[in-house]
Amino acid sequence: MATLIEVANQAGVSKSTVSRYFNNGQVSEQARNKIEAAIKQTGYQPNMMARSLKATSSHLIGVIIPRFESPAVGQMLKGIDKIATQYHQQLLIINTNQDVKRELQALDTLASQRVDGIVNLTQNQADTLLQKQLKLDIPQIIMGQPYQELSYVAFDDYQSGAQLTEAIAEKGHQKITYIGVDETDYAVGQLRKQGVLSIAIVNDTSFTRGHGH
Repeated sequence: MATLIEVANQAGVSKSTVSRYFNNGQVSEQARNKIEAAIKQTGYQPNMMARSLKATSSHLIGVIIPRFESPAVGQMLKGIDKIATQYHQQLLIINTNQDVKRELQALDTLASQRVDGIVNLTQNQADTLLQKQLKLDIPQIIMGQPYQELSYVAFDDYQSGAQLTEAIAEKGHQKITYIGVDETDYAVGQLRKQGVLSIAIVNDTSFTRGHGH
């Protein structure tokens, strides 16, 4: 296995310069390009745990996902990984299988791993989850649910449901079946359904409810 010194020798820079590179320190663009080329040539893989003991940054981003089989989750992970790689961060992904208890455990696990930040693709708005998140001294961002007390990115699910139903009604369809999710998922289970109902009621449309998984 290649060492930090071998990377430095291959790149023609000092060991301290390579160390600064891995810790996001000040490194010239020329030196950075040489180091990155040397890493590829030597196959060097930094010991993330050892580095986390020496530095304030673990270079790990914790990502909590509700389930593996979701296409939307897959696309978001792809984007998160792309940006994380640009900043020399690695992802630590934990699946909760839509279980609030497992989500609480995941937050504890990521905190114990000293991650630099947490991205939570949650489907929950449980009070216990919110209290746990507020206590963590770790930068966090919630994706998918509007959490006013925390930084979040969420879709306008109400408007999405309304626009979709309006488009269907404009085509002359009078019988609509809505297949949604459990209402514990506030964004999709409640807001999106409310958007659908707002247009269905205005247009006096026959409406059938159903639940997906």
